[in-house]
Amino acid sequence: PHERLPVCSLRTLLTRFMDITTPPTRQLLTYLASCCSDKADEERLLMLANESSVYEDWRYWKLPHLLEVLEEFPSCRPPAAVFVAQLNALQPRFYSISSSPRKYSKEIHLTVAIVTYRAEDGEGAEHYGVCSNYLANLQPDDKIFLFVRSAPSFHMSKDPTRPVILIGPGTGIAPFRSFWQKWDHIKSEMVDCKIPKVWLFFGCRTKNVDLYRDEKEEMVQKGVLDRVFLALSREENIPK
Repeated sequence: PHERLPVCSLRTLLTRFMDITTPPTRQLLTYLASCCSDKADEERLLMLANESSVYEDWRYWKLPHLLEVLEEFPSCRPPAAVFVAQLNALQPRFYSISSSPRKYSKEIHLTVAIVTYRAEDGEGAEHYGVCSNYLANLQPDDKIFLFVRSAPSFHMSKDPTRPVILIGPGTGIAPFRSFWQKWDHIKSEMVDCKIPKVWLFFGCRTKNVDLYRDEKEEMVQKGVLDRVFLALSREENIPK
């Protein structure tokens, strides 16, 4: 038993708690070499573990996760219990909450970019961002492990007359969405309450990934946002 991990099956351990997608360290490769029945596999793993330049080139080119390493060295058969002890715990991923509790009292919204990429100059196997794809594949009523971490230094000014400029490229717009939802709630619930003058600058690659476009237009129409500026970096016929 581990002080930070529950008693569970090997499957649960590998799918929920251990990091099996980060390229293995040289220390782990040394251990894997000791588990090979084929001399050529053992020697190659030891070369990767002992020669830093060879390791860095291999790691940068392939960005291999654990399964790919075991497939590349098929004679490597580490004992499960000892093997798992060599792995690092999966680290939490932090996302900004993109909803206001005043508008969604029983919900937490996240704005997450789904990460996919290929190694080997785009010719290798497709790799997937661990948490973003996990969240994307969730079904209604699925349970997830999460906790809320406060950010006491990141908040709106208490002075409602102070103008605000918000700059959020890509998913960086997430916390600002919670801001404008709060201002919208204040404006609709308390007619005489003042909200600040707000300019929002948002950047993305092309128009089709303009996040919350309709919602931003609605906020401008309602006077919650005064101006919204869109910067596109890869839209045809539009300079950066």
